[in-house]
Amino acid sequence: MIISRVFSLALRAGQLISAVIVAGIIGHYLDVLNNAGYWPGSRFIYTEVVAGLGILAALVLLIPFTWSLTAFPFDLVMFLLWIISFALLVDYIAPMNCTWYAAWSPIYPGPNASAQDQCSTWKTALAFIFISALLWLVSAFLAMWVVHRTGRSRDPTVRRRRWYSSHY
Repeated sequence: MIISRVFSLALRAGQLISAVIVAGIIGHYLDVLNNAGYWPGSRFIYTEVVAGLGILAALVLLIPFTWSLTAFPFDLVMFLLWIISFALLVDYIAPMNCTWYAAWSPIYPGPNASAQDQCSTWKTALAFIFISALLWLVSAFLAMWVVHRTGRSRDPTVRRRRWYSSHY
């Protein structure tokens, strides 16, 4: 059980880090568009909201309680939200014809920059969105495994007690 808790903490930390990176990249893009007077579009706002939910959920589930290991329905919902965000941003950068050799630049080139200048920023955001989605999926599988393992255990110290039958 201790290995699953440590692995769960590592997954939650990875989810938190990925969500913070995505929120930073998309938030910077939203700020650049706002300063230029452009409407960012709903796909970026959706991605920022999902990143915010991911940060909040990872912080709450980072607390090592037993219930954080059994939150697999929420993990699956977060996985689906991240995959939808990934699809929305892939649909946005598809017309840019990004090549695989675009260099990474830490400074966003701006709303009027060429598509090739913007590709590295979007590839970084897409990579961390995909990483975050996979971490949520692995966390859901880990939670399902823990629930399955504790449900069929014959040892009373491993088995979870029902909420309605607490013994003092």
